[in-house]
Amino acid sequence: MKRQRVERGIFGIKKDPKNQILFSFQARDGEEWPSDSDDSDYCPYSDDDDASHKKKKSKKMIKKKRKDDDKAEASTSRMTTSMKCSRLPTEIWSKILMNVVNTQGPLPFLCRAAKVCSMWRDIVSQPQFWRTVDLSYGWIKSKDSTLRWLVSNRLSQCENISLQNWGNLSDDVLQTLADGCPRLTSINLSHCKKLGQQGLTAIIDRCQNLRDVNLAFASIKMPIIKHLISKHGTNLWQLNISGNSFTGAVLDLIVANCPNIEQLDISNSTFSSEFAPIDVYAFQKGCPKVRVLNLGNSKFKEKVVRGVSNYKLL
Repeated sequence: MKRQRVERGIFGIKKDPKNQILFSFQARDGEEWPSDSDDSDYCPYSDDDDASHKKKKSKKMIKKKRKDDDKAEASTSRMTTSMKCSRLPTEIWSKILMNVVNTQGPLPFLCRAAKVCSMWRDIVSQPQFWRTVDLSYGWIKSKDSTLRWLVSNRLSQCENISLQNWGNLSDDVLQTLADGCPRLTSINLSHCKKLGQQGLTAIIDRCQNLRDVNLAFASIKMPIIKHLISKHGTNLWQLNISGNSFTGAVLDLIVANCPNIEQLDISNSTFSSEFAPIDVYAFQKGCPKVRVLNLGNSKFKEKVVRGVSNYKLL
């Protein structure tokens, strides 16, 4: 077997006339291998690097394809759902969805139903689906802009609303609520950190049908309670003003102006004097419909009138 002729070039490159190689065997680590190739685009990757590059590129293409497939599938699913929804008249869907709202409440059901198809979105956007709204569970972000949008677009027929733990409610936001929801009969503002006094006054003045008011632990002042009772005292059937500070005459004010009240909570309250007087006889006579009375952790002292005392609540 004849030996192949091997020549050594200037750079120590071994050249074989029949099978020329392009790299020096004496290259140092980190140095580029010398090459006889005139191809300026040539990049001396090893086979392993090339395979790794192709593998990464392949994974990216697979992920992109899956993402595109998911979008197409979701779009097809929405179109299919929309076609199925359109088989029933809008009136029937409206009754079905209203039954769900009456059973489970509007939130978060209405938010989810609006994403099913355009027909459902149009149906559940109607104000009659938003007559009772509880925003205290975090289904919707507690922001002023969010509440303003809801009042303008959803809550024109709202009758019951809960903003418990909502945070700060400025005068401007409360006035927007008062203007946009004149049909309110029940409002829960308990545990709100700060309530605008002018905004509360606007709600009391413009919502003529208030019957259930919860202002527990809302740092309200005695003038607000006086205004509320003087304006809606005869209509109130439930009042919760626990966890606030009042003068000792707060109970006498309720007894004199709230003949139809059934549930009253003044627990955990403090008064300007050490004890707030309570005339049991007058309370029984002025509020005969009371079924639930909570005075826990509040200092009341029985008032003796004309030598009559020790009357028990019915």
